[in-house]
Amino acid sequence: MLRTAKSTRANQRDSPALGVGHARNDMRAYQEECAGVISVALYDVAESKAIVEELRCLEGWAPALVRRAQDAANYEILSRPEVRSASTITSPGSARIYYEFEARVHATVKPLIKQYWQLDLKDHAGTHILRYGPGDPEGQRGARPGLSAFG
Repeated sequence: MLRTAKSTRANQRDSPALGVGHARNDMRAYQEECAGVISVALYDVAESKAIVEELRCLEGWAPALVRRAQDAANYEILSRPEVRSASTITSPGSARIYYEFEARVHATVKPLIKQYWQLDLKDHAGTHILRYGPGDPEGQRGARPGLSAFG
C-alpha cells in the first residue's frame, strides 16, 4: 500500500473532481485513510503471497545500509544492529519483481499523485526490498528473519 502525507494545501477530499474513494481513468481504487493520507493496493493478497514466497527462495541477501548524506560523495553509514537488523536482496532473480513494481508505480501511483495533489512526479528514487530481523546484540543476523516487501 502507498501511504503518503498530503501537502499543506487545503483538504480537497470532498472535491468531486478528485474521485475520492474510487478509481478514475482506469486507475485502481484508493482510500483516504485520514485527512491527506491515501492508500492504494498495488497487489492483491495472492500476488503478495507469491512474491514473498519467491523472495524467500532467492539467495543474495546482503546487509541493508542506512546512510546519512551531506551530498552524493559525503555520507556516513549508520549501524545499530542491536536495535535493527535488515538485509536487501541483490539477486538477479529479483529483477522481475522490481520491474513489475516500478511499472505499477508509473501506471498507478504517479497518476494518483498527479490527480490528488496536482503534482507531476518526473522521477523517484529506486525501490528496495528489505527483510527485517530482530536486533542482534552481537551484530549478526538471526535465522530466517521476516520479509517486508518494498520497504
